[in-house]
Amino acid sequence: MKPQKILLLIFSLLGAVNLLNAQSTSDPNAKKILDAMSVNYKNMKSYGADFTYSVLNSKDKTLEKMQGSIKVQGNKYALKMDGQQIFNDGKKVWTFIPEDEEVTVTDYDTEEGDVSPAEVYQMYKKGFRYHLIEDKGGIQVIDLTPTDRNKEYFKIRLNISKADKRLKSWKIFEKSGRRYLYAVSSFKSNISVKSTDFQFNKAKYPNVEVVEL
Repeated sequence: MKPQKILLLIFSLLGAVNLLNAQSTSDPNAKKILDAMSVNYKNMKSYGADFTYSVLNSKDKTLEKMQGSIKVQGNKYALKMDGQQIFNDGKKVWTFIPEDEEVTVTDYDTEEGDVSPAEVYQMYKKGFRYHLIEDKGGIQVIDLTPTDRNKEYFKIRLNISKADKRLKSWKIFEKSGRRYLYAVSSFKSNISVKSTDFQFNKAKYPNVEVVEL
């Protein structure tokens, strides 16, 4: 799974966690915590976050570490990480690769499998079991396991603050042995955003090639 896809999946949990219809074998205590986190983020008009992103290969112990940031408002988002920027204004999606001086533009269509931090949760709300693993030191640890065994990952571990009901970090466990760790370094709710924040500004990059798909 691409790191960007994983990130947007997790930020969808921030924006609108809706796992109420997950399998009956899930932990009711974990459900209460996820419900509280969901309400917290749903009440935000917008939010922004900076985060660190690490990749560990459990086989050879190699580690990569990068920085990223995201802004979200409703079904719109602007994501910066790993040498690329992604803008989604709810109608169009721009994927900008500065090094290649190229931006690809696609129509945003959730029915075609596009990923949005505000809407992707609807694809997964029946696809996880969840269990409270630990409640210690102000952090509640919840494991999400996909009911579909064909997924590239077999577990997502969430660390949620007991005090403010916010997601502090999460770790994705892939079957390949890779581990993806995301940690929020700063978070602001109800930030000031403009509609242009979620669109690629061609005027700022006159030499960039625009590819319409």
